This record gives sequence, structure tokens and C-alpha cells, in this order.
Amino acid sequence: MLHLPDLTPRLHPIESLHLNGKRQHEEMLSRQSKTPAEAVIEYRRRYQREPPAGFEEWVELALKKGLVLIDEFDGMTKAFDPFLQIDSSVLKQFFAAMPRDLAELVEVNITSSKIAWSADKPGSYFGDSINSWLSKDPAYMAILPNTTILVNTFDESKVVIPADLLANGTRKTDHKAKVDVLTLSHEHPWTNVTLSCAASSPARCNTTTPHTDRIEFVSNITESQDVCTHRDFEQEYAFLNNPDTLRLIHAPVPVWSQASPSTFQDIMFPSPYYRAHWGDYNAEKDTYWEEKKNNIYWTGSTTGGRNTPDNWRGMQRQRMVLNTMRKTGPHNITLLEQTKGRKDWKQVTANSTSLQNLLTIFVNGIVQCDDSSCEEMKRAFADKGDTAMSASQGSKYVLDMDGNGFSGRYYRLLRSNSAVVKQTILKEWHDDWLVPWVHFIPLSLDGNEIWEMMRFLGSTQRGDEIGADIAKSSTQWVGKVLREVDTELVVLRLVLEYARLFDRVA
Repeated sequence: MLHLPDLTPRLHPIESLHLNGKRQHEEMLSRQSKTPAEAVIEYRRRYQREPPAGFEEWVELALKKGLVLIDEFDGMTKAFDPFLQIDSSVLKQFFAAMPRDLAELVEVNITSSKIAWSADKPGSYFGDSINSWLSKDPAYMAILPNTTILVNTFDESKVVIPADLLANGTRKTDHKAKVDVLTLSHEHPWTNVTLSCAASSPARCNTTTPHTDRIEFVSNITESQDVCTHRDFEQEYAFLNNPDTLRLIHAPVPVWSQASPSTFQDIMFPSPYYRAHWGDYNAEKDTYWEEKKNNIYWTGSTTGGRNTPDNWRGMQRQRMVLNTMRKTGPHNITLLEQTKGRKDWKQVTANSTSLQNLLTIFVNGIVQCDDSSCEEMKRAFADKGDTAMSASQGSKYVLDMDGNGFSGRYYRLLRSNSAVVKQTILKEWHDDWLVPWVHFIPLSLDGNEIWEMMRFLGSTQRGDEIGADIAKSSTQWVGKVLREVDTELVVLRLVLEYARLFDRVA
């Protein structure tokens, strides 16, 4: 039998990831439950437990209000798993033992459908936001359980449960509950923030992966953000190296936070910051894709952690700027080149000068540093560009990077007519809803693939088509799934799941 050679050209990795992402997105949309009964069956299948009280009523409300993704709550729902392993009576003891005098904690009490919160705290507007979401519709109030929520208003997350407790839980009703708050601001926190990792993990046994120039695009977000398997994050991510603010507990207290690394067990909820800054996007100052500059844009300050002479060059924001700025001078970069016959892609070394016009990435503010590191950074980052909030809208691609915590500009960028290149290791509530390579372009924390990413997206016709498709998809998708009513329904479902933690049959 004659075997003819396969002459089909191999797609660029970015095109393959984009097409796979679109298929996954279409499959996700097609499988959503259409009735409360279907949603209950799907819930049982996914989580191997019964849904919380009020779930069917929630589904009815969600369907009525046009929630697109009825079933896609894996990240939010599985966040409760560690706490469900602990007897509710023990959990109540730990919750009661949690110090309430921390300025960053806002306590929200729901009793008989009435909501009250600690209004004397600096972040009291978080309580106001939760009240606004939950009281928007009398139908929400009708299914609200009685419960008390502790909301962390800091950018930095708060809860790291030790690995042995995560693995075994505790059912002892006589368990002595004690909650110590560790203050790790301006200290090296790695040991404390990785206690939830297995003792044999790279994060805890000092196993590092040798640095390589090999180009790898993010194909699995969960793996790319896994702190336990990336010892190099200790030096590459500012918060994990020297946080500007961190008060941490190693106890099973389900604190609500806006975002967290994979080793933290905080409960993710929609950040009030996004809604408060919804008006930051000005559509009138945006332009059509074809009118935008063919480059990637980012500017921001040196937030992320406490900068010292020994660490600032490794912080995620500073490292990215140093690796891409003109002032650093020409240097070798790694790109991909199609092999003869177009059957594969091989790595080649090139000079950064050839692609420098595709990157406009600079620092506009020197902060969170001691005198010597401040001076060093001022010298290193002297060159600046347009720093207006709307400046990013002039570029086809916009980079979004973490600072002290999640990036508050993310929704504004997603709503624009530009494609978002997102570098983060933080989990947020919306992770199940925003599909990589469809609604945004993921960038690894190492970030060395940015040169080939921009070569393909910025200098090839197919790359430009993919970039335009992602920019359009994100704008349209945000209008469907990040509406105010979607946030209300998400918070309501979280409250139902949360209240169940403290109200279980022994």
C-alpha cells in the first residue's frame, strides 16, 4: 500500500492554541444546563455532593436573568473543598477565634435577609458592595441564608492551610482552635506561603528547573500558575519574594478575598474594585483595530513587593521592562522559524532590534523601595512614553501584569478594542468564564515567549487576524458575562455555598 507523505503545513503554536480554545469555548456553551433539574444533576456529577440549600431557586433566577454559564463554577465551588473536610463545629471554633481587629477585615452579617457590615473599617465599601449586590432583587433576599462573612480588603490574600490538614481534614469536636496572624510585610515569605504544598513538591524541597531559552506558550493555565511546582516563582514574583503588605494565617478560616496564588485557600469573590472603576473605559477614546498601532503597550509603577537592591531586577514588572526596553541595548532573543517544507517550527536566535518597534513597555512610577533601590530604578527606567489611561487604546495589544495583587485594569482592557496579553499567577472568580487564547492571550511568568508572540501576532497576516479575533471576542464576551446582574448572581451563589460550611449535619 502506497503511503503518501503528509504535506500539510504545521500551524504556528499560537494558531493551534487559538483554534483549540475556540473549540473548548463552543463546547462549554453547548453543554450548559437549561433547567434547575439539569443543573442539580450536573452539580452532583461535577462535585460528588448535593448542591446547597436554595440552589434550585438560584438556578431559576439565573436562567430568568440570562446568566450564560449556569454550570461553570468549578474554581469557585472547589475552593470550598478544604473546609468541607473539616467538621462544621470545628470550623465554627476557628472562625470565632479569628481576630476581628485587623483593619483589612470587614465583617458582613446576614440575618433574616438583612445585611449589616463593619462600616468603620477603611475598606467598608466592600461591605456596601456586597449589600448592593445581594439586595438588588427581593428574590435574592428570599433565599439568603443567615451567615457571617469575613471579607479581606487587602490586595494580598490571607489563608494558607498546611498540607497535612488539607490532606486529612479534622473531625475532632474537641479540637483546640487557635488563629495566629503572621505579619510578613517586607520579609521573605516563601516557607509560609508554600506550607499547603506537599513536602515532596519542588516548592518545599528546593528543586529548581534549569533555566532554558526554549519557547513554550501557555497551554494549561492551572499548571502555569501552580506555585508548588515552580520554585523559580520565589525569585520571579514580587509578592512571593518580599511582599509590601502580608498578614497571613495557617488556620482553616474561609476568608473572602479578591485574588490569590494557587497555594492560598481564600474564597474568591468578585472584586468591588472592578465595578467601582467600570467607568474608566472610555469608548469614545478607543479606535478600531485597523487604526491602532501594531505593537504591545504597558506602563505602570513598580508595585508588586518591597524593592531592594538585591531583588528589584527580578520582580515581574521590572523584569519585563528590562527584558524589552530599548535602553537595555540589542540582545539575543529566541524566535520560531518554519522548517523547510513547513512541516515544523524550529527555534532560532535573533537580535532584539528587529522587533523592538513592536514593544512599548515602560515604568512610569518608582514606588515601594528603599533609597538605594529607588535611585537605581530611576536611572534604569528614565525613558517614558504616553502615560494617559487611554494611551493603551492606541495599540493593538495591551499587556496586563499583576502588581501587589490582581490588576484592577483587566476589565477595562478586556472591554477595549485591543487584545489583552495577560501575565498573572493569581486565581480570580472569573477564571472559569474567560477562555485563554479566545478572550485573552496568556503569558507565562517567565515571559520569554513575548518576543515570538509579538513577531507572529505583529508581523504576519494570520497573526493579525487572530489578534483581531481575540480583541473582538473579549469585547463581546464581557458584555454577555460580566454584567452587573452576573456579579449579583455569582455573589448570591457564593453565599449559598459558604453558608453550608457552618450548617451541616454532624
